[in-house]
Amino acid sequence: MSSLDIENLMIDPDTVAIMDKIVRPVLDSESRDLNDKVRRAAEWAAQAGVPGSGLAFFKQIAAYFDHYRDLAKAVWAGMLRVLDETRLHLYPELPKDLKQQFDAYMSGPAQRMRASMQDFQQMRRSMPNETFDDVFERTREKYHIEIDLRCRRAESEHPAARISIGELNMGDSYAAGQAGAMGPNAHAHDISFHQINAEQLGQLDMRTLAVELSSLRREMKQLATEPEHDIAVGQIAAAETAVKKGETSTLLGHLKSAGKWAFDVATKIGVNVASEAIKRSMGP
Repeated sequence: MSSLDIENLMIDPDTVAIMDKIVRPVLDSESRDLNDKVRRAAEWAAQAGVPGSGLAFFKQIAAYFDHYRDLAKAVWAGMLRVLDETRLHLYPELPKDLKQQFDAYMSGPAQRMRASMQDFQQMRRSMPNETFDDVFERTREKYHIEIDLRCRRAESEHPAARISIGELNMGDSYAAGQAGAMGPNAHAHDISFHQINAEQLGQLDMRTLAVELSSLRREMKQLATEPEHDIAVGQIAAAETAVKKGETSTLLGHLKSAGKWAFDVATKIGVNVASEAIKRSMGP
């Protein structure tokens, strides 16, 4: 199904059009990005003195696999931005429709990469134990689960709940991952979440902030390459703990210490509440 084939979907056509405007540029540059990754793999093999070897061959295939995972992450980030910033009508089939939309965006690249894997097999080299179908299925399952979590969060949010960030005011349609019980005294995995109001942060839903800081911490940990990055990861972990304990002043200090790299990563992966909280903690 094409991303523009919305005949069988109930998602508002205007919402789909906005998604297309955000996701299409990512898909349009996908082939060029893949070529760059394959080229870097070849350069690595040349520098390592193993061009044409089995190791170089595996490195090239790994570039394809990594590219597909990175593409899926970018596509989901684009869709998520729309879900976070629009009042999306909730209906029972919404998770299914969003999954179909995600699959539609990813279908073209998946078909091309399967064809590339067939070309590699014809070289009669030994292929890696992990196949592209393995990568495809795990990636698809991962983001289908993300969609389910976002929709459940939107469904369970109290109608009166609002997230006010500066001039941006989002109602109960704000979709963000939430693991745990809801309510004024909600507990999830023996963790009590508190609503915290601080002048620097405005009025934020701390349950959402806790979930997003957890996602941000995991992503930063994967991306960290410098000692300063490890320090920033630790500060986000400490901020996550502070949110769950309701320690506002400590939270602000940790977010500020996490710094610009944490803000950049948060913005990149689309955890909007976390990125705004970090921004406000750093002051004007």
